[in-house]
Amino acid sequence: MRKMIKTELRRAFCNRTFFVILGLGLAFVIWHTVQYKIPYTRSLGVSYHGEELYPHNVYQECILGNSMSVHAYIYSMCLPILAALPFGASACQDRQSGYRDQILTRTKRSTYYQAKWIAAFLSGAAAVVLPMIFDFIVTLWFFPTLPGDSMSRWDSVGIDGMMAEIYYHMPMVYMLAKWMFLAAFGGIFATMSLTAGMFAKNMVVVLLTPVLVQLLYNSATSYLNARNWQFMAYYTVYQPLFSMRLWKPVLVGGIMLLICLLLYCRKASVKDALNT
Repeated sequence: MRKMIKTELRRAFCNRTFFVILGLGLAFVIWHTVQYKIPYTRSLGVSYHGEELYPHNVYQECILGNSMSVHAYIYSMCLPILAALPFGASACQDRQSGYRDQILTRTKRSTYYQAKWIAAFLSGAAAVVLPMIFDFIVTLWFFPTLPGDSMSRWDSVGIDGMMAEIYYHMPMVYMLAKWMFLAAFGGIFATMSLTAGMFAKNMVVVLLTPVLVQLLYNSATSYLNARNWQFMAYYTVYQPLFSMRLWKPVLVGGIMLLICLLLYCRKASVKDALNT
């Protein structure tokens, strides 16, 4: 089992697509830095009637915290495809190339599929969270690590907001929670694409499955006026909606992951899977 996991992890992380995704993420960070971070360094304080009240901090000026730019929204919209590209389509690729048939003659079916699931989840998580960690490190070059101040009217986390006490007293813990949440949904989207690859033969359909799921889910919640259930709103440091509660996207994400896992296991256990 351990050897199979190592093999799948090597395939997931040591491939050209994974490094291309990381490169795109770094380019995205540089774009945000040039367009927003550097100009903001000319005035480090939050001004009110010409008087600087409170300095900008790293938590509000990184991509996930900057509510004044469109970068966080763009990244949230692209997150499903970024997570799926490195290894999400591997089940479909292995079936079409004949790699799966060869590997199943050498190892147990359950071992192969378990290792593939783990590798897909971890690669999707890493592909989306590593650029944001790098962005935070870059932001540290320009802005201090001061805690937020609700009185400055600059911090977009209300005092009665989700995890507000953690944000204002332990902001780094708040950032770690956001990165973990981002990584979790990156893994969910990657395994969603992996599951689609167990059924579909078209690579485009497989890779776009998590994108379509996110679009349909966002459309449904918008129509029902339940935007605080949209997991996209929880990717960022700032809180754009009222009544945001962490258990809502966790519940939805858990249901999605469970459905994908059940479908994946059912398809993987089919005896004539080699002929599909």
